[in-house]
Amino acid sequence: MSWTHYRLLLRVENEKAREFYTEEAIKSNWSTRQLERQINSFFYERLLSSQNKEKVSEEIQKLEPTKVPENVIRDPYVLEFLGLSPNDDFYESDLEEVLN
Repeated sequence: MSWTHYRLLLRVENEKAREFYTEEAIKSNWSTRQLERQINSFFYERLLSSQNKEKVSEEIQKLEPTKVPENVIRDPYVLEFLGLSPNDDFYESDLEEVLN
């Protein structure tokens, strides 16, 4: 977790809520924005008072799904100017060779 995560967690006065948000942020790999959103929307308190805890938990996944490595860099690079033939199997060494 980043320093911003810790700063957000320090604002949570309820110790049990702070522990919950800490565990969830680590387990679900929450961004700082998602952590802040959950704290500000009183997710912990809503979960405690809910009759259907699974439904409340699913709400988070709909708002901001868990990040997976494949989706971190989604935008393709346009490198047409390098003159490389279209190929899905580029290696870093191929790119370095063309750039040098």
